[in-house]
Amino acid sequence: MSKVLVVADDITGADDIGLMYYKSGHESVVFPYSSWREASFDFSDKVVIDTDSRLVSRQEAYKRVFNVVKKYSNDDISLYFDKQCSVFRGNIGAEFDAMLDALNADFAPVVLGFPDNGRTTVDGVHYVHGTRLEESQFRYDPMNPMTKSNLVDILSEQTSRRVSLISYHEYSGGLSHLKAVFEKEKAKGGYVIFDVRDNEDLKSLSLLLKNERIICGSSAIAYYLGLLEPAAKVEDDAVTEKDSSGHVLCIAGSQTPQTKGQVSFSVSAGAYEIELDTVALFEPGKEHEVMEYILSEYAKQYENFNMVIIHVPFNHETVLKSKKVALESGISAQVSAKKVSSTLASIARLIHQDYPLDGVIVCGGDTSASFIKEFGIKGMLVSKEIESGVSVCKDIYNKSFSFVLKSGSFGGMEFLEKSRKMLEEANE
Repeated sequence: MSKVLVVADDITGADDIGLMYYKSGHESVVFPYSSWREASFDFSDKVVIDTDSRLVSRQEAYKRVFNVVKKYSNDDISLYFDKQCSVFRGNIGAEFDAMLDALNADFAPVVLGFPDNGRTTVDGVHYVHGTRLEESQFRYDPMNPMTKSNLVDILSEQTSRRVSLISYHEYSGGLSHLKAVFEKEKAKGGYVIFDVRDNEDLKSLSLLLKNERIICGSSAIAYYLGLLEPAAKVEDDAVTEKDSSGHVLCIAGSQTPQTKGQVSFSVSAGAYEIELDTVALFEPGKEHEVMEYILSEYAKQYENFNMVIIHVPFNHETVLKSKKVALESGISAQVSAKKVSSTLASIARLIHQDYPLDGVIVCGGDTSASFIKEFGIKGMLVSKEIESGVSVCKDIYNKSFSFVLKSGSFGGMEFLEKSRKMLEEANE
């Protein structure tokens, strides 16, 4: 089987592309940034490494991607894939440039479309469920507000390399015509972005790009690339050695409308919610008190509910007040976000130590990264799909421990309930 090395800018995105290969018949293993030096193809031919680089400086993001790719640049690898957020948030240009520089390359195709999650590109303009990117919920992203929709413009602002577009208008000429257009762009160097209207476009692009050494973009095309090579034996990693406890813990650090709706739906279906007091969390000397309250409340409710959800405030006024208190304590927005995520992860670890659980559901990329760090997970096997882009995962060194890492904006209203049932069923 061909070797594929993927670098992803956050852990949920790493899981996302690992799932694409799993669905197309290939085992994949995801390594967090803390374990990148120990990452190995011993577990699978499809290795995904999270560089945890979306929220760092551009210089640091470049350094992380460059170092990871350079380590593997002399290996017998068929494809290097730089996996980024499907709405182009983060240090896109720096990370693409780092991969090319590490491989002494001067060109890469970029395929950002992910139709199954509502991300499409038409004439270079990116849409989220039919709404231009700059008019979507991502315009108000607290760390990476997206105020433009043209992908060529967005990438051009982050790289000195040439950026061009191959529009869907070229697709009607067939694969031979598209290949000729592509080769002309490739000869000029830089990056070429492809329109993606639907999955049929992804299928065509996978045929066009199947022999490329470097591809950049979102995870969706990986599924179609995986289908083009013989499927490997994929073991059912959902089987464990323990009985179901009938209890699942969810921690949610995301404040997206999707996560808010999912929490609300699960509570209406019988879950119990506990809100993290982020205002008190940033008040001097209150952190221990905040954590003790949640642990005490969890202890009272554990036997009464099959799922307890510990989440950040969704009320806008409370969010603003929390940021104000943090700033008054000398804590920046980025540091305060990390503190919230690490607090949720610490609470989850303490609960997991004391209570039998079928698994943990984590909502939010930053919270997922904190969870991986807090639990000391050195690598994870990607397993069964729950919804598009999200799977059940297993610790590679402790396959009895199951968890779900979800990007804040992914999943339908019933996602948490579906995840809970899959985690419980995995242990029955």
